[in-house]
Amino acid sequence: MSRRSRSRRSRSRRSALVGLLSCAAWVPAVVLVGCSDDPGDEDEGSTSAATLAPEVCPSEQPVLRVDLIDDAVAALEAERGPGQRYFEINATDDLVNLFVVGDADGEVVPYVFLGGELSSEAPATGAEGNTFTADRLAFDPLKVTSCVADRLEAATLIAFEVLAGADGNVQYSVITRSTAGGRLISTVGPAGAIVGVQAVG
Repeated sequence: MSRRSRSRRSRSRRSALVGLLSCAAWVPAVVLVGCSDDPGDEDEGSTSAATLAPEVCPSEQPVLRVDLIDDAVAALEAERGPGQRYFEINATDDLVNLFVVGDADGEVVPYVFLGGELSSEAPATGAEGNTFTADRLAFDPLKVTSCVADRLEAATLIAFEVLAGADGNVQYSVITRSTAGGRLISTVGPAGAIVGVQAVG
């Protein structure tokens, strides 16, 4: 398969994902927090999930390609230079999407890492919101989705996403689809513990 064909395939998969997941975009309004440390601060529709997760999540080969995120970041920063700022990174069952701050104000450049190759599309404008650098990434790829997979075993894992908080730290979440078609966003810790669950349709 040619690089051009792979790039076209990557773009169509990324576009389909972003269309499916209204939460998986780079505008700041999409950052969703399942619950806070204070149960009284929970939004309607959010459910505390502390009782759902075991203290230690099992090490399992992930369904979603969270294990490729480090390679994807390394490939992107080899091409663009170190210290890039990201609006979002997400992983599906076969690829990694990266949304990086472009050269012009308000510009975002989407990249896809698929089959060990990095491809990109033309920059888009109008991007804003919190960003993070790669040194903020600190999760166990064998555990970060395993509690969600075990506890919501009837659901289909759609994507793992990394979004930026206001302080430059990151938030990890796993998006799943139930057999009835509804979606859940499970906020997880770096070792997979579920800290919040929110229904999004």
